[in-house]
This record gives sequence, C-alpha cells and structure tokens, in this order.
Amino acid sequence: MTTCAAACPSSSGRARGTFCSGENRLFVTSDPGFARMMGAYGKMTDKSDEGRFFVEFSAEADCVLLPGHRYRIIDLRVGKFGD
Repeated sequence: MTTCAAACPSSSGRARGTFCSGENRLFVTSDPGFARMMGAYGKMTDKSDEGRFFVEFSAEADCVLLPGHRYRIIDLRVGKFGD
C-alpha cells in the first residue's frame, strides 16, 4: 500500500493520526471476466496479441492509526486510474 497524498484531499483538514493510502496494480489474465469480478475497482485497459487481458486495479482509503503499529480503514473508494 502506498500513501496517495496527491490523489487524496488536503491533509490540512485531517484529524491527527489519520492518513490516506492507495493501491494501484496491473494484472495480466486470460480470463475476460476478471475486471468484472473487481467491480468498480477494476478496469480493462488493453488486450494483447496472445489473447491476454490487462486489468488495472485502483483503490484509495482513509485510515486511522491504532496502537501496536496497526491501522483501520474508515473510508474506501475507487482510486484514480492511469490513462
């Protein structure tokens, strides 16, 4: 998981101990229905000559720090897809 300060709202209004985190992945699969299984978080981006599909995954989350080096996700949303 990576911090997504550029994609998340300004940290000036955030409470102490909260942060934004994001995840972007590119999957290569032979299953044409893989992007549908991810719902709004997945988007088919391309198809190779060998019949494989490229599926991008993107999510952002607002999190709060917990004791013991842990965190809790308090809001999850679709992230920004690369174009």
